[in-house]
Amino acid sequence: MKKIKKNKYFKFIEMLYSMAKDARWKMFYDKESDSLYWTKRPFPADDKLAKVAREISFFLDRRGNVNGLMIQPFQNNFLSHNEEVTNIGRLFTSKKDDSIFTIPVEKRKEAEPLLNALTATIKKDIYRDAIEANYSLEDLADFLSVSVK
Repeated sequence: MKKIKKNKYFKFIEMLYSMAKDARWKMFYDKESDSLYWTKRPFPADDKLAKVAREISFFLDRRGNVNGLMIQPFQNNFLSHNEEVTNIGRLFTSKKDDSIFTIPVEKRKEAEPLLNALTATIKKDIYRDAIEANYSLEDLADFLSVSVK
């Protein structure tokens, strides 16, 4: 059973973009907290936040399913260190609240290749940070498994 749970996290990291797209995750940028949320539902308060890289955390439900992710700080750190996705920050122009922005429908086509690049960058950062912290992918999966308890 434990092996299946580990494989679930590896599969999620490897297939992040297609899984998020299939689940119709929404992307929100909170300018005030400089946080990017990519989630099934906005700001999933019932889920636990588990940090998987310096700037990246996963939202985990009680069963250990990943319901989204948060990148913080997004514009002031993540984008500045990942030049391949710097332009994605400019797409958040549709204001939903005082400090909450989304990508407007008319920019979704333009956003597609950037979202694909963003997911590759997220995966790269998770793996790089695990290696730098001397964690194996097994250790990361174990951490996520116990984070929901």
